[in-house]
Amino acid sequence: MIGVPHHDFGEAVVAVLELAGERAGFDKDKLLEHLRGRLAGYKIPKEIVVVDEIPRNALGKVQKNVLKQQYANIFQAVRNQEA
Repeated sequence: MIGVPHHDFGEAVVAVLELAGERAGFDKDKLLEHLRGRLAGYKIPKEIVVVDEIPRNALGKVQKNVLKQQYANIFQAVRNQEA
């Protein structure tokens, strides 16, 4: 989970997932439905991104700064599609 700039909320949650198995069985809508029953509304990701590999440093820690840079404009692209 990372926070990235959002045009309406200031910052929004984006979930970046690295799936262990095959992607074919993954359903974003089912995951969001599952989360809605367990998390507060502001904790639900506004977007879910599935990647082949999450960037990690030499110690194996997730490089959130890299992910934030990579997805900083994700909501700008969504806003452009809505217009």
